[in-house]
Amino acid sequence: MSGTRLHVDREGPVAQIVLDGPSTLNALGVDTLTALESWLTSLDANQSIRAVILTGAGRAFCVGADLNRLGTDHERTMAAANSLIQAIRAMDVPLIAAVNGLAVGYGASLVATADLAIAAESMRMQAPFTALGLVPDGGLTHALPALAGRALAGGDRTRRSSTRRTGGDGRGFRGQRGTRCRTDGRRVGAGRCRGRTAQAGNRIDQARPQRSRR
Repeated sequence: MSGTRLHVDREGPVAQIVLDGPSTLNALGVDTLTALESWLTSLDANQSIRAVILTGAGRAFCVGADLNRLGTDHERTMAAANSLIQAIRAMDVPLIAAVNGLAVGYGASLVATADLAIAAESMRMQAPFTALGLVPDGGLTHALPALAGRALAGGDRTRRSSTRRTGGDGRGFRGQRGTRCRTDGRRVGAGRCRGRTAQAGNRIDQARPQRSRR
């Protein structure tokens, strides 16, 4: 598989998936999308897994589709991207997005679809579709209002900024799912998440019994 690769490791009941393509800011092609769905489905079926962390290598979480490959694989990429979002929504195990740097386009959709987001101060979340006269993909028109509230997700202020949010904004997101902010000097991934991820998974299970691990 070329382009962004996946690194998967596990510590106790917590699994971590790293999007590893820093040279392309972790842009996703059809192969990576398909592999990510396969890994999430497999981990979700593992009864010993209590939570899954998704993060990115380098200075970005994910900048969306790999535009260098989109021209030849457009239909397959869109189908794989939609299938991945549906798979995440169907998971029983909570998915935690550890967001470092840029989360743009489909990358923003992954953050909004996760059950919990932990954002570094360097996080920049943007959906540039509206500035181009396009409709956001990856279910963002549904997931972002649920995460940030309808006023922030669809108001005039948001449209002017092309739905941009930053990790350093003290207000953060307040919606059905949770978001936390961490300083950039502290690792956002496994080193900081693992200690409390199992407990966070339990809290999400209790709050959302329809997705709890039985």
